[in-house]
Formats: sequence, structure tokens, C-alpha cells
Amino acid sequence: MEKGLISEAEAVIAQENDIEKVKVSLSKVAAALTKNVKRLDKIIRLSDRQQDTLQKLNEQAKNEQEMAHRKQKAMIANDFEEDDGFDIKIVYLAADILSGDAYSLHKTRTGGAFLYLIDAMGHGLLPSLTSFALASFVKQAILQVDDLEQMFSRLSYLFETMLSDGEQLSGSFFWFNSDFTEVSYAMAGMYPAYIKDGENIVELRSNNAPAMSFMPNWTPQTVKLSEFKKLILYSDGLVEGSVLPQEDGEAIKLFDKSFIDEIQARAQVVTLDDDLTVIHFARA
Repeated sequence: MEKGLISEAEAVIAQENDIEKVKVSLSKVAAALTKNVKRLDKIIRLSDRQQDTLQKLNEQAKNEQEMAHRKQKAMIANDFEEDDGFDIKIVYLAADILSGDAYSLHKTRTGGAFLYLIDAMGHGLLPSLTSFALASFVKQAILQVDDLEQMFSRLSYLFETMLSDGEQLSGSFFWFNSDFTEVSYAMAGMYPAYIKDGENIVELRSNNAPAMSFMPNWTPQTVKLSEFKKLILYSDGLVEGSVLPQEDGEAIKLFDKSFIDEIQARAQVVTLDDDLTVIHFARA
């Protein structure tokens, strides 16, 4: 009888010891979990701070890009904007914040007009710097030259020194004399330009290779005009960006400003793969 009671008491004591061990184990687990929770909370707080930092850096970079784009647009000139003798329509949309396209419409000191549209190769900062530099250069050079050959003699040095290895620059340059009876032009790596001369439509294609640092010279050609009415220039973003339907004769429709309005509306609701520029230059 006594042995039975002793064995039963020993079993109870052993069970209580096991319970104590479990309690100790659970206490250790709880302490470890608390420690890990604190560590995880610290990691989360650190991650939040890093995310805030990255967000601030991203916002700063975006603000700087937008400021650079405003400066880029400030280099664009349109001397005919307030001239009632001309009818101008321009679409200028960047695929990103910065654009590799640039253009300007200048009145020459000889009483004519000089228009250009350039497309620097690539996307992002480098092509935008190239287009910005050229626009800035032309803005000063136009005050000192009398024809397109003189302009290119200055631009060739800029191309040679500015373009990096492997970088290409495409463009369309048009210089009209004072009575618009002739135009000198040079085009490189661009889609055709169109001139409406009286009732005739003149298609002008690229007559030079794209400019590179080791091949900077462009040679212009001259076309006689009888009754200049309109010039249409556009960058490859119009055709290759699926904004203009891929059908023959579609580009000629750009002579109609309402069609350009349709193109602009379409471009503003799609994701552009490339910068888009369209210039409609006409005598009123």
C-alpha cells in the first residue's frame, strides 16, 4: 500500500517537473519571439526610412529632369509665332520627360526663313543634351550667317566635338530666301519632307548621311520654287510610334491642320515609344 502511494506521488512530482520544464521552454520561446519581433520591427522601420529616402531621391531626379526639359524648351525658337503672314502648327511631345528631338523656326538676317528639326539618337539624358547644345548653338549662329552652307561650316565643328563615339544625329534643315522662290535643304536619316509649291507637292528625301563625330559635314541642295505654300517636317516618332497609320500618302495629309489635330489627340492618349515632332509651316 505504501509503495503504491509513493510511486503515485513520484509520478505526480515527475509530471509537475515536466510541466515546469515546458513552462521554462515556452518562456524561452516567448522571449526569443519577442526579440525577433523587435528585430523585425527595427528592420521595417529601417526599410521605411530607406523607402522614404529612395522616394525623395526619385522625386528630386524627376524635378531636375522637368527643370532640364523646361530649359530645353526655352532653347526652341519660333520667330513666326506672332507673324500674321504665316500659319504655324507644331506638335512637340516627348516619350519621356526629356526629348532627343529639337526644332526651331528662325527669321534670317537676309529676310528669309531657317527651319530645322533634329533627332538625336537614343533616349534619356544624352540625346537631350545633344539637342539642347545644337539648339543653343544655332540660336547664336543664325545671327551671323547668310545661308545654309555658312551654317553647316559652323555646325560641322560642333558635330565633330560634341558627338560621342558611335552617337548619330539625324536632322532636316531648310533655308528659304527672302521671297521664298528657292530653298536650300539638307536632310539626314529623316523621313521625307513635303513642300506644297502652287498645286504641286514636292517630296524631299534625305541627301546626307547622319552626322557622326568622324563624319560631321552635310552638303545642302537647292530647289527652285514658283509659289511656296507649305512645308511639312516630322520626326520618326510619328511613323514608328504607331501614331500615323502605315498607309501610303498618310504623311501628305499633314498639310491639313485638322489632321494634325487628330494626330496630336491620338498621341496624347497612347504610350509613345519615341519623341514626336510635327511642324506645319505655311504662308497665310
